[in-house]
Amino acid sequence: MGCAVHDRRRTAFTLVELIAVLVVLAVLGAIALPKYFSLSKRANGTADDAAIAGIRTALHGAFMDHRMNNAPSTEWVLTINDIADTMATGALPAGITINAGKLVDQSGYQYNFTAETLAAPAKITQVINPL
Repeated sequence: MGCAVHDRRRTAFTLVELIAVLVVLAVLGAIALPKYFSLSKRANGTADDAAIAGIRTALHGAFMDHRMNNAPSTEWVLTINDIADTMATGALPAGITINAGKLVDQSGYQYNFTAETLAAPAKITQVINPL
C-alpha cells in the first residue's frame, strides 16, 4: 500500500498576515495624510501670494500706462471690479474672488482696495486674518 503524499499549498492569507498589513497601512496613513494636507495648504498659500503679487504688478503697470498716455480719469482703476481689466487674461487669478467689496484669496485672507489717483496706483492691502 502506497502512501500518497499531498502537497498542501497555502491558498489564502492568515488572519495574522491580514492584521499586520492593516497595521502597516494605518501607520503609513497616520504619517502620510497629515503631510499631504500640510503640503496642500502650503501650496494654496504660495499660489495666493503669487496671485496677489500679480495683481499688484498689474495695478502698477496700469498706473504707469495711464500716466504715460495721459489717460482720462474715466480709464483709471477706480473700483475693485476694474482690477480684472488690468490683468493680461482679463480676469482675476484663479482662487481670487470679490466678496462684499473685498478681494478674498483661497486661504480666506481679505484685501481692501484703494482706487488709483493721479499720484498713486490703485492698491490692495490685507486687512484681516483667515476665516
